[in-house]
This record gives sequence, structure tokens and C-alpha cells, in this order.
Amino acid sequence: MSTSDEGKTILDKYIEDTRHQTENLSIKIIFGRLMLDMGQWDQSQKYFQRLLIDLNGTDQVWIEHSLGEIHHLKREFIVARKYYNRAYNRMMDPKQVRIKDSARILSDIGELRYLEGKFEEAISFHKQALKIRKEYYSPNHVHIATSLRNIGDILYMQEKPDQAFIHFQEALAILEKYYNCYHADIAKCLVSIGLDFREKRNYDKAFDFHRRSIEIYEKYYPFGHVFIALTLNNIADILCREDKYDEAIDIHCQALKMEKKRYPVDDIITSYNLYTIGNINYGQENYDCALEFYQQSLAILKQYLFYGHIDINCLLHNIGNVLGRLGKLDDAMNFHHQALALKEKYYPSFQAIIVYAFNVIGEVLSDQGKYEEALCHHKQALMMQNNYYPLGHANIAFTFQNIGNVLSQQEKFDEALESYQ
Repeated sequence: MSTSDEGKTILDKYIEDTRHQTENLSIKIIFGRLMLDMGQWDQSQKYFQRLLIDLNGTDQVWIEHSLGEIHHLKREFIVARKYYNRAYNRMMDPKQVRIKDSARILSDIGELRYLEGKFEEAISFHKQALKIRKEYYSPNHVHIATSLRNIGDILYMQEKPDQAFIHFQEALAILEKYYNCYHADIAKCLVSIGLDFREKRNYDKAFDFHRRSIEIYEKYYPFGHVFIALTLNNIADILCREDKYDEAIDIHCQALKMEKKRYPVDDIITSYNLYTIGNINYGQENYDCALEFYQQSLAILKQYLFYGHIDINCLLHNIGNVLGRLGKLDDAMNFHHQALALKEKYYPSFQAIIVYAFNVIGEVLSDQGKYEEALCHHKQALMMQNNYYPLGHANIAFTFQNIGNVLSQQEKFDEALESYQ
């Protein structure tokens, strides 16, 4: 990176930021983390493993923490947690308790549980980390922003967009003031805000925040990075939702081209690529192709994630939706019921995602002519939504629309009109 002025500036800034964020880090640790943050996970892992064998005065806690983070990024969650636990236990050693540093480990465990789909545990770890950070750092410290963004990400998954957005805005304000220039942490926060706008169906703003994040990532990672590929995939998804399929394909191809340069190839990202292609084909009504790509994506995710994971759940519904379009209603119902059972088992408190299952099952039942059963499912969804969402939420309107559709099919037009209104 020293071969260009821009590269040297990035390197100097990286060392400054890293030392400012975590005190007393040796240059040996910073060098290994530079490889880690550039996406060179295998090289970084070998480097830290060698350091662990020959410590020579290097802080073992940060070596183990870094190894945990590498395995975390490689989706090797069990090994990652083992290293995180080792680092945390050393920090909690009564002879040298390091409460301030422990927040970093708690935060990373929270992110790990988030990726595993364990949202209740994740938010607990993030709140512990935030409590410590508020005690030890100034209100405008980057670590406070990280905790706020992490909590916002979970609130977003819980479909609490207003609360999530407040956390994202607070985090972004801190990050922009703290760094006073472009930084990967700012780009991550912009992506979170962009996804929040996407789910609110404000696609122009969602696109704009993702575009801004790409501009930062490309400056910060001039040789490419996994975060750029993932953000491009998000942009492709936004374009797909706007029925801009040709543009979505172009953006997705950029993501694929970048990902092919990586070694080793990340199987999880491959599965997300397949998922995106499936969405594009679904939008273009190429249902057989969409089904094939969804099935390939699901097969990969099953190897890395527990079966109840939210991403697997989403794919089960997508496969059910495709089968419904193909007229295979019994098969469609089977996949939707699988998804519902998993949601009720693993996410009983997240009623928003359970509601979706009731509504899609109601739609399939309606297509099968089972109108009373369909109404029961939609009304169950409505009851849950009234307890979960604020009055006037858009998702409640969609359920009223579903109820109106069923009543229309039953030729109960007065009741249907009332529901539509």
C-alpha cells in the first residue's frame, strides 16, 4: 500500500484509527488486523496462529480475539466463539480484569449471535457492551456508534423500523464527527440505513444510501472487498423490487465479477448471489429458473446455518411462492408450513415474521378454494399485527387487503369493500 500516496495515506490513517480505538495495541497485532480488514482472512489467520505459538511479549488476548473474528467472518461460528470465550476469560481474570476491553468481545459475540439468527441473545450482548462503553468512553466515541448500529440492526430485523432508524441516525452522526472523512464504519452504517428505507419501500433513498456506501468502500478498499460485493447485491435487490431487472442484472454481474477474484470463494456469498438471481428470475416470471436458483442457495445455506435461521426461513417461503405460481399448491403449502413451524420454534417473540407466514398460507388456501381457512389465517395475522405494530402501519393494510380478496372470492362484496376501505 506504500507504493502510492493514496495507499500510504490509507495505511497511516488505519494505524492511527486502530490505535485510537483500542489502546496499547502492538504493531504486530495491527499488521495482522490490517490483513484481516482487507479481506485476506487466510493470510491473517496463519499470521496470528504463528504469533500465538511464539508470543514474545505480544498480548495473547488480542491474538485470540483476532482469530475469533477471522473464523467469525469465515462463518466458522463454533471455532469463533471458542476464541472469543478464551479472550473474554483472560480479560475477566481477577488478577488483571479489563472491563473496558471486554466490551469489544461482548460486541463481537453479539454480532456472531446475530449472524446465527439468535437475535434475543445478540441484543443482550450488545446492550452489555453499550453499558460498559458509556461508562468508559465519551458519548461521541466510535465504539458507542458501533453498539448503536448493532442494536439498530436487530431492531430492523424485528421490524421495529422507527426505533432502528433512531439508532442508525445517532450512530451515523457520531461516526461522521469521529472520523471526519470516509471510513468503512460509516459505509456500514449507511448500508443499515439503506436497508431500513428498502423495507419501508422508499427505494430512492435506499438506493442513495447504498450508492454512498459503495463510494466509501471503493476508496477504503481500492483492491476490492467482500463488503463491496454484498452492497452491490443489495443494490441489485432494490432495483429488482422496482422491476428494473436489466439494471439489477448489470449490478449483480459487477458483484459476481468482484467475488470471482476472491480466494477462497465464500460459499455464503455464493448462496446470496444465487438468491439474488432467483429473485430476478421470479420478477421476470421465469419461475422454473427461479426455483432452481432458490434450491441451490438453500442447499448451500443448510451446510453453514442452523435450519431455523432467518435466511433459510426466507428461502423456504420463496420456494413456496414459486411453487404457488407454478400451480403446485400442495407443495407450496408444505414449504410455507415448514417456515411457519421454524419461526414459531426459534423466533416466538418476533411476531412480525410469523405474521408473514400466516398471510402467505392464507393466500395459498384461498387459491385452493379453502376460503374459511384462508380467512382464519389472515385474521390471525391481523390480530398479531394489531398487538405488534403501531396503528396505521402499512403491513396491517396489506392484511386487510388479503381479507378483502378472500371475501370478494366468496362474493361477500359489502364486507370486502369495508375491508378494502
